[in-house]
Amino acid sequence: MNKKTLVVLAAALGILFILYISLQEDHSVYIQAIQKERADKNRQFKFSAESPLTDSLKRSFDSLIYFPVNPKLKIKALLELLPSSETVYMPTSDGKEKRYKKFAKARFALQGQEAEVLLFKAEDSGANDLFFPFADETSAMSTYGGGRYIDLVQDNDRTIVIDFNKAYNPYCAYNPTYSCPIPPKENRLPFAIEAGEKFSEKP
Repeated sequence: MNKKTLVVLAAALGILFILYISLQEDHSVYIQAIQKERADKNRQFKFSAESPLTDSLKRSFDSLIYFPVNPKLKIKALLELLPSSETVYMPTSDGKEKRYKKFAKARFALQGQEAEVLLFKAEDSGANDLFFPFADETSAMSTYGGGRYIDLVQDNDRTIVIDFNKAYNPYCAYNPTYSCPIPPKENRLPFAIEAGEKFSEKP
């Protein structure tokens, strides 16, 4: 191996090392941001008048429980806008229904499997806000049996970021007086997503 080749190889390795360090730093910043969001939510559950917890539960509450933050479970999905905004009536935990617009399909690959799910728009949501209710193989095991939710932001018509680390339980998981939409069959994923909020009977 001549000197010129060694120089090129060294430069390439240097670039790869810089990219690796940069990626690690990005992951560190991301993980810290998620952890801060979780700490903020704990304070909201403990002290806010908007908390779903009763006063007695607030007194004993310490923290919600979560899977460890996994940057690989923040993914980009292909977005297919639906030609007409069909109104659907999603059944809720208290036997009622809530109205949503069936807005788009999202396709992604995760853990070696492909999935297609529906994204919805609530009647009172912001222009770019979408609602993704889902269930997976952790439901009724380590996560809430009624499924979990992710709030999404649409910033273009082709792709959308789905961050499963931000999956959260509906309020009815902690207080049965709330009315919570039940994920439709199209959003019942046949694999486990070990990310986001977990569940125990006593928060």
